Amino acid sequence: MRSSLPVSIVLLASALAFAAAPTLIAQDAEPQDVSDEELDLALEKWAGEYVRYIISDGELAEWRNLSSRADRMLFIETFWGRRDPTPESPENEYRQEYLERWGYVQQHFTAGKPGWRTDRGRIYLMLGPPSTVERHPFGRDRTERPSEVWYYNSVNNRALPATVEIAFVDFMGYGDYEIVTDLDRTARFHSAFGIAMNNLDAYALRRPGEVRPDDYLVSTMFEESRIRHPELLSRDLFELERELGEIAETPTLNLPPLREVIRTEIVRGELSFGLAVSAFQARGGNAYLPVTVSVPLRNVSFSEAGGVRRYLIDLYARIHGDVASDIYEETLDINLPAEEVEDLQDQAYLYQFWFSVPPGSYRLSVTLRDSVANNIGHMQLEAEAPSFTGGGLALSDIVLADSVSEIPENQIAGSAQARPFQLGNRRVIPNVVGEIARGRESFWLYFHVYNFAGNPDSGGARLKVEYFIYHNGDLYSRTPPSYVVQEFGNRTAVQSAFPVDALEIGSYRIVVAITDEVAEETARGECRFRVVPPRNPATQ
Repeated sequence: MRSSLPVSIVLLASALAFAAAPTLIAQDAEPQDVSDEELDLALEKWAGEYVRYIISDGELAEWRNLSSRADRMLFIETFWGRRDPTPESPENEYRQEYLERWGYVQQHFTAGKPGWRTDRGRIYLMLGPPSTVERHPFGRDRTERPSEVWYYNSVNNRALPATVEIAFVDFMGYGDYEIVTDLDRTARFHSAFGIAMNNLDAYALRRPGEVRPDDYLVSTMFEESRIRHPELLSRDLFELERELGEIAETPTLNLPPLREVIRTEIVRGELSFGLAVSAFQARGGNAYLPVTVSVPLRNVSFSEAGGVRRYLIDLYARIHGDVASDIYEETLDINLPAEEVEDLQDQAYLYQFWFSVPPGSYRLSVTLRDSVANNIGHMQLEAEAPSFTGGGLALSDIVLADSVSEIPENQIAGSAQARPFQLGNRRVIPNVVGEIARGRESFWLYFHVYNFAGNPDSGGARLKVEYFIYHNGDLYSRTPPSYVVQEFGNRTAVQSAFPVDALEIGSYRIVVAITDEVAEETARGECRFRVVPPRNPATQ
């Protein structure tokens, strides 16, 4: 699934839901571009507003230490993964439930300020909907202000009583209900002796241990005594504050250890994978960047039913540069016969997608999540999108490939970029990890040549192709020149196979030299790889 804004599903549905939760949950909305500024604002609000009451101190400290957008988006996935009650299932019920809580709070508790800032909103986000609610929108009788009492049964916190009771009073009549210690005293319009209490008087009584007696007016000896001797109310206030403190701790109880958050440009987390990107010429002056992900099946958990093993992998990728950015998201649903999986455990699942971007320097960030085990992996690469139309002989990136095969004419898509692993009329399977195992017959190099000159007499072009193979830094061998004759156009594909058994174990660099004999111009590219000992025959 290609989308210019899959972040609306992964991140904004949980980070920007505070703006309009019911409207942003829709998954079929028309994609829209998200600027870096909007994404940065969403990330700041995610921690400062959306999960403010459920994020632990340790998590918040980790969050504040992160600087890149990719790291923070990966942290968000880790945050929700720690709270997933059923990590073996593809759905995260707590994440979905919390999104519904947020939508409810914003819709029902907003009163002169966002719903999440209200006392009711805070409790609702931390504990969810109460077991029972006593609502008194006009007071319990005509002598009282509007109030509510929420009851929670069996809160998942042993430090709290079996039933937690929380009372709220709307002092100003705006719908902003505040937590109080004593509903009987604070909700009434008159004191126990019939003296009228204005809103400020009653408001000051809501948490008597937090204010000074002189901060508000009282008119009876009894009420003044109660206020000027707060020890008479200390037990109620202490119990309330203790319970509120325990409630605030409840969302972070029993969490698994905080997984290490991505900070560097290597694979981190619990799901390792390979990543490769190359650059080719695209239409309109853009560069076409196929991105290939290689996931070893042994690293991925699965569910099994009916003799079929199912692997679910969420993929999120973002490419960002000074002149453009784009996002790609997909869920990889892999189904394999269970009896065949054992022979495939050492094999890797390859998936390819692509970006088309203007020339420039980019950073590619890819995050994978094993939906069954909730393991996460992350990689970042620098990607260069050259300008192939600037004049002069030019080469695409040199692709190290496990195989290159011709696509039958009736199977060629209308666009050269329409199918994964398709480059022109060739199916090219990249070697993502850069390792060639001894024992296999051959490997391939594949690339495109652009902007060569035509012979003024025949109109055709003649390109000389040479390969220089370096082993551990020294020239190891040099292939005899070969020639490509191009009768028309100024772009051609070159593919070459190399025998593996002719190479010793170690590190290699192949330099490709293409000479346009008409224009007397040479362009070079290179490819690096390692030759490793033979693997188990079943893995070849």
